[in-house]
Amino acid sequence: MGSFKDKIKRSFKKGFRRPQKDSISPSTNNNNDLQEGLVHENPAAHDLFNTAEVERSQELHNVLSFSRTRSDGSSGSESDSWEHMPLLKPQDFPKPPADLDQDQNLKKHLVSLWGIVSAELERFCHSGSGEDLKNMIDSCHQRTFIHLHGLLQKIRSSENCFVLLTWVKQTYLSQEQLADPEPVLLTDWDNKARQKLIPQVQEEFSKSLSKILQQNRTQTIDDEETYVGLYVDVIQYTSSMIQKAQSTSPELHNEVQEVCSQELMNFVTSYTAEQAETLRASVQKTDETIHFLKTLRTCEELRKYVQLKENFSLKEEITSKLKDMEALILKLLMEIITELAERDLRGYFKKPRHQMQLLTDLKTRFPKTSYFRDEQKEVMAQAYEVIAHVYLKRLIRTSRWKLKLWSSAVGPKVSSDTEELQGTILDLAPGVQLGKVMLLSVPEVLKNKDIDTLKLILAGSQKDCGRSSKDLDLIPDLLRWKGLSRSQVTEVLEAFPEDLRPRTGYRWSFGCCCC
Repeated sequence: MGSFKDKIKRSFKKGFRRPQKDSISPSTNNNNDLQEGLVHENPAAHDLFNTAEVERSQELHNVLSFSRTRSDGSSGSESDSWEHMPLLKPQDFPKPPADLDQDQNLKKHLVSLWGIVSAELERFCHSGSGEDLKNMIDSCHQRTFIHLHGLLQKIRSSENCFVLLTWVKQTYLSQEQLADPEPVLLTDWDNKARQKLIPQVQEEFSKSLSKILQQNRTQTIDDEETYVGLYVDVIQYTSSMIQKAQSTSPELHNEVQEVCSQELMNFVTSYTAEQAETLRASVQKTDETIHFLKTLRTCEELRKYVQLKENFSLKEEITSKLKDMEALILKLLMEIITELAERDLRGYFKKPRHQMQLLTDLKTRFPKTSYFRDEQKEVMAQAYEVIAHVYLKRLIRTSRWKLKLWSSAVGPKVSSDTEELQGTILDLAPGVQLGKVMLLSVPEVLKNKDIDTLKLILAGSQKDCGRSSKDLDLIPDLLRWKGLSRSQVTEVLEAFPEDLRPRTGYRWSFGCCCC
């Protein structure tokens, strides 16, 4: 190919001068040649160029015809070599397969097409030079793009649209022919190609995401592949479509990204609405929580992916919907865990028991599985705080004499239960970071009678738990349950900053607790 390019360069150096735009006028000879190539009696060629394509070719020719202006500025008759040179006609191009979208038909056809075109250019460089060579190459460009427009109309998939556009850019237009196609030819090609591609991308994207969503409705979660399949398929398909456009042109990349943004927004809207309805109905109907965790992972992964897309016009809207869904999932899971805790701990302190049934139920609802370890950790971190809160609430609502039946030493029993709870959580979610809870301070609160010491203990717990913790509202009841008088409770509470002071709740007069 190198020698071929050198021949073209040498031929152009013999006297090539690009015609000026104001010298462009219709070329009668070229028009006759073009029509002769398109309107013919050959049945095989007629199959390739049907009536619509003939009209399209004539339209292209009317737009793209240019004069064979001589280097001396005159127009009209051309040199003998140009005038009598046989030019490519439609029947000279390889006939496209009946189905360009099947197998690798388009790619094979483009290989054959380039063989014909490159051979024609090789012939030109032996037969013409300067302006004559320029005219011959312009004619070759014109006829080649007519053929390419015919291919574009036969393509039915975005995949092959990208293949064709990439071939034009990276193969056909990348050759060093020193004479690019006329701008109007390229502009017309770019416009028609985008008009064909963008609707196909949108239609295929919408259908593919709908298919993924439909599969998710009926799929059983049996392994990691089915667990992560939905978001993996969505992300891979979106990335593939964007990457193809990026390798074609910046303009197409932006347009395709916009289509992907809109279709992802539609998908996320449908997906989150369906999942919200399904999961709400599942709270009371099933003991399994794996579907909650799968949906949580899916939303988190899709959100992370979209957040990295700088040019997604609907990035904020998509991200917001996914965040809302994540929050709803965690809320529903905490409702499940709260119900488990309330059901077991409501009667737990009324009689001696060696183990909380709650912990066994937790292991059943949240089995330990490697492929949803991360979301399990997120859920268990919140579950620990919820269970500890319910435990503390039920503990301080249990009268003193009933607690004697439960345990003769409340403080040590509370410490033992807390350690068992922590062990269960860590077993279900290895590596989870357990937050600070007020329950950890109960043994110290029970041991100390000094008011100042109690102030320090509870101030430290308040700082560790954070101002948003529900445990803080139990401090007044905890102090009354310990046996402090109302005035002593008030004194302890007044030691807190006013904006952090716990709200007072129920009050019980249990007297001193045996600890």
